[in-house]
Amino acid sequence: MKPKTCLLTVLAAAAAVNALGQTPTIPTNGLVAFYPLDGNADDASSNQSHGILSSAS
Repeated sequence: MKPKTCLLTVLAAAAAVNALGQTPTIPTNGLVAFYPLDGNADDASSNQSHGILSSAS
C-alpha cells in the first residue's frame, strides 16, 4: 500500500472512531417539546408539555 493511501486510511479510521464516541446534540432553537423515549411521556424541554401514556406495554 502506498504511504499516502495508508495515511488517508488511518486518518479516516481515526475520524470514524471519534465520531462514534460523541453524543448527538439536540437542536433547541424553536423547540416546542422533546420526548427522549425513555419510558415515560414527560417533556424533557423546559416547556412542560407532558404527554399521557395510553395502552403502553
